[in-house]
Amino acid sequence: MDRIVAYCGLVCSECPAYIATQADDLAMKERVVAQWRVQFNAPDMDIGRGDVRRLHDRRRPVGRVLPVL
Repeated sequence: MDRIVAYCGLVCSECPAYIATQADDLAMKERVVAQWRVQFNAPDMDIGRGDVRRLHDRRRPVGRVLPVL
């Protein structure tokens, strides 16, 4: 897989949530959510509610100006 870097600076191609989503691997998504529930102290995190996306956005570097698309 080519290296994919988002405009926020995170490397998507190394993100386990991105990899699981691209592979359409539900078991891998569940493992990622289980790990992130502990890592981010988010016991109510769920795959279907977009919680993984919101956590990804919270990891964006603070103070970075985002372009308007």
